[in-house]
Amino acid sequence: MKKLREKAAGAAGITLVFGGTAFCIAGSGAVRSAVSEAVGRCLGILIPSLYAMLIMSALLIRSGALRRLSGILRLPGRILLGADGEVLGIFLVSSLAGYPVGGRLLAGLVREGRLSPSSASWLSGACFGAGPAFIFGCIASQLYGDPAAGRLILISSLAADLIIGVGLSFIIRRAPREAAKRAPIRLDTELVSECIVSAGRSMAEICCAVLAFSVVTAALSSVGALSAAGELLGRLSGRPAAVCESLCAAFLDVTAVTKLPAGDPTLLPALSALTAFGGVCVFVQISAAVRGEFPLWRTVLLRILAGGLSYLICRGLLPEDMIMGASVSAAALRTAATGAASPVPSVLLIVMTVTVLREREGLRGRHLTFLDK
Repeated sequence: MKKLREKAAGAAGITLVFGGTAFCIAGSGAVRSAVSEAVGRCLGILIPSLYAMLIMSALLIRSGALRRLSGILRLPGRILLGADGEVLGIFLVSSLAGYPVGGRLLAGLVREGRLSPSSASWLSGACFGAGPAFIFGCIASQLYGDPAAGRLILISSLAADLIIGVGLSFIIRRAPREAAKRAPIRLDTELVSECIVSAGRSMAEICCAVLAFSVVTAALSSVGALSAAGELLGRLSGRPAAVCESLCAAFLDVTAVTKLPAGDPTLLPALSALTAFGGVCVFVQISAAVRGEFPLWRTVLLRILAGGLSYLICRGLLPEDMIMGASVSAAALRTAATGAASPVPSVLLIVMTVTVLREREGLRGRHLTFLDK
């Protein structure tokens, strides 16, 4: 039976690979359009909202600064998450930094032997957040032109994470864990350079995942799977099929929320749920970030729960004037949604990163040459 499942999985994988190759050849126009749009999202949304926080998160863990905070946060960490203060610090950083950051930091603790893979797998379901930069920069400004929408989604997502964290505390506190050892804080130019390189590599992995999922979405749309899912969801929810199709695309890649109609306050609970869940693409990014240090199936289950909780919390907090559309003009909202941010700062950021990488490799090569002499 096991061999039969393995053969079926292998056949399915081969079919998907050949099917994807055929789509890239036959649907080159759709692929080009999808990748171009995804590149715009990476330059205009992902890099500005994530790159700096990826660098800072790497500095926090590698410099030892986060470990130093463990004593201050020990008591609230035990109460809220059933873990020490360092894990609570990771929870707070991941809520502000963006989706892959929490998984990266937890994987670092697992590699150091200070957290079990099982505990990290559970905790990654709570140390998980889009971050204010993504919520306000992508959803609030581009879809609503009103920071109140961003605050509502952020509060709903944080509340769902906190509820899950408190629930996990009863599981985590039973697991044995090595105490964090005090160590001197290291902060020098070499460490900063290493963190920049690490963040650049992670940013490239994230952007490549977004590009790949844009092609997957285009392929599903071309065969009618996405429209069929949208029609089914539309019949269940009473919303237009086109809107539901965009929601299905955002389920695969949360950055695709920009395709949704602008200025509809009734979509806020659904947007909050999608933001809390993260999308399938985010789990691929986290998988690349943790590099097999712990399994992700618990993370997926907890994020589905978080999406449901966030939906209910957002729906309960949604003001009546936002539902009635009395707070802002719909025309103004649509104008704000269509205005794209300039990609120049992101391009300059990439150029600077490449320059630093090349200089670092050049210095390393000269150092090795000197040692050989």
